[in-house]
Amino acid sequence: MDSEYDYVWPLGDSRTVNFDQIRQKVIPYIEEEFDFSCIYSFSHRNNDRKIYTDSNVFFKECFWHATLLGGIIFKRDIFSELHDEKIYAFFKNKYCRNDGFSYLGIFYDLIANKSIKASFSIVEIQDICVNKKPAWLRRYLEVWCDNLCYLMDQLDSTYDYSKEIVLKEVWTILGLDKVVWCYKARVAGGLSGKLFDYYDNRGEIERVSTNKRRFRIYSKMPIVLLKTIYDIRNLCGNLYRRIKRVCKGDWK
Repeated sequence: MDSEYDYVWPLGDSRTVNFDQIRQKVIPYIEEEFDFSCIYSFSHRNNDRKIYTDSNVFFKECFWHATLLGGIIFKRDIFSELHDEKIYAFFKNKYCRNDGFSYLGIFYDLIANKSIKASFSIVEIQDICVNKKPAWLRRYLEVWCDNLCYLMDQLDSTYDYSKEIVLKEVWTILGLDKVVWCYKARVAGGLSGKLFDYYDNRGEIERVSTNKRRFRIYSKMPIVLLKTIYDIRNLCGNLYRRIKRVCKGDWK
């Protein structure tokens, strides 16, 4: 809000972007004074360079991209209402569970039921610290289950039709109930049988996971066995990538 520039781009998550692609695929929209531009390294929809004018459609199709800190470049004017101390205090209290999601809640509320001019572009994004473990692993279910459900429940009612769809889509695309993240979360202490039961009793596991039975097994099985499944998965993945390279003539 206090930036002297017309656009703000919150960056983080230990990632860097291909700025040549930003110049080619994002800056043209900024120069046309779009309200915001969303970026990600891939999409399961055919929406590269798609222009959005409906906040509901953008929410449904691009929410999970926006969970990346750095996934949206905002026009500063979007947040101009927050200069009113009462409005700022209202939103700060409304979205009080998780700083990583709170700004998204405020953002989506501010554009609800308004005409927008926005874009989505696929650009190359790379990890700066490949082996760095996300800080949220220690609070795995708290963040990606409780905090995410809380965010959806607080959002403006204009998004009601898509909220439950979006919740499951985030988990499905990011693979949050699959062996890779489950093993890492178990090691970090953010996932256990006790924690699974706690959030399951609150009805939140049902809302986010598309394979609750598998998720329960990964949460409660002996961690040594889970590590074996994790290692086999990595071995098969590496073998698959090796075969693909060989088929393309790369023998290295």
